[in-house]
Amino acid sequence: MAIRYVNTASTAGGNGTTNATTGANRAYASLNEWEAARQANLTEIEECICEGTTADTTAVIIDGWTTTAAFYIYIHTTQANRHDGKWNTGKYRLELTADGNYFYGFLGNEEYMRIEGLQASQIVNAYLSNRVIRLTSTNACEIYVISTIIKSIRTTGVCIGLDIPVSGVGQSGKVINSIAYDCNVGMSVEGITSSSRMYNCIAQNCVSGFETNYNRAAAKNCLAYNCSTGYNGNFQVANCTNNLSGPTTSDAPGANARNATSVTFVDETGDDFHLASGDAGAKDAGTDLSGDANYPFSDDIDGQTRGGSWDIGADEYVAAGGGAKFPTPHLWWSEA
Repeated sequence: MAIRYVNTASTAGGNGTTNATTGANRAYASLNEWEAARQANLTEIEECICEGTTADTTAVIIDGWTTTAAFYIYIHTTQANRHDGKWNTGKYRLELTADGNYFYGFLGNEEYMRIEGLQASQIVNAYLSNRVIRLTSTNACEIYVISTIIKSIRTTGVCIGLDIPVSGVGQSGKVINSIAYDCNVGMSVEGITSSSRMYNCIAQNCVSGFETNYNRAAAKNCLAYNCSTGYNGNFQVANCTNNLSGPTTSDAPGANARNATSVTFVDETGDDFHLASGDAGAKDAGTDLSGDANYPFSDDIDGQTRGGSWDIGADEYVAAGGGAKFPTPHLWWSEA
């Protein structure tokens, strides 16, 4: 495994082999600098560790690599530099400003990519068809987005938070424990096979919370709240379960749907979507996915263990003093 570092406190010109901010071996100053320096035909896993308390404000395009299921790109934050389940301006984050239509703040065009623990936002201005994060490929692929927070800042213009438009044979996108809010579309995931999934995600204050088409993705334990439309498109209804749409919408797909259901967050107005202790809408209303055939997991966006009756959404409510936070990075199936 090749490990390289990004640290927003660094300056351009380092080789990224340490997280230091001075010297020849200093970290790259931005994710964009890492991509330009490391673009390659991979013969090992490329791990990029992102750190820094100031914003990374340079858009990044990941393109021109050769990746495989065994040798993929893995971008994540350290425990100390990861958000705490809500937007955190003291942790690593991408903050981009659109400069035209079809602006993509984070564009990944490679087949095998995983991102985990990032924060990404975009000021949309009046531009159209923008994406905060877009991950796609024209070939067989596996794309994962884990414990990531995405938002747009807009009064006009159109922006999709997370867009994974993979719709060819052998293409799959999976989004786990992630949050998108204040977007035209929170999360849009395709995938012509039955393995594309959105699990335990939240979309809030979006025109459309979750989208898919042509029976290409399934949702489980997802929570669409205060969106004009909670779930839009043709979901794999037979593979959807325990989704929530509220407080007034009633479009959650699949079995055990909770429609027109109110949820109590810690501070919805302040964009803290952890479940409040008194919540009666999402707590204990999910299904256990620790043995799921497509993506088994047992933690939440904070790294707290999900146990007993699972909660719907990215957060598993744990009483004060219970549960360990900030997980170590996930080990993927190709490393096991």
